Amino acid sequence: MDATGRLFDDARLCQKADTLRKRTAQASFDGELFADHAVRGEDGILRNQADYSEAGQYYALLFGDLPLEDDRYATLLAYVKTRFSGISLEQGDFEPADAFIGSALRVLCLMKLGEREVLKKDLCEIFGSMAERSETLWEHHAPSTSLDHGFASFIVLAIDFVENFEENL
Repeated sequence: MDATGRLFDDARLCQKADTLRKRTAQASFDGELFADHAVRGEDGILRNQADYSEAGQYYALLFGDLPLEDDRYATLLAYVKTRFSGISLEQGDFEPADAFIGSALRVLCLMKLGEREVLKKDLCEIFGSMAERSETLWEHHAPSTSLDHGFASFIVLAIDFVENFEENL
């Protein structure tokens, strides 16, 4: 909606997209993380469900237009910087990201946050073994399906970001 509004110079669509973005972020944020979905009860009230995904957090960071300097997002940012280690949810599950699209979103988040050293480490950990094993990048972390996936070409941008960090700021 936002892209369409910008493409057609439609301020009404851009405003509607901004309102939707803010409402979605407000409704799904539980104080630490963003819930993946909500269900409307018989009383008409939407209630977040107890399932969360790593990729969902990246979507929120990339597209939620969040004020990341706000202390409310400190825990989320800490989880992102540590690749969600140490996370514990009282209920539900936490679904880790796969190579496509989760790790791709992770890379973009780390670039947005300016986390060069974390990104450098992650590029090696996430994609290094793929390149070593098949000289390609994969759709999944495990070599169980396609071992050559075109989406991964964007990693070149991340490598450039790491190598030319000062110039990219």
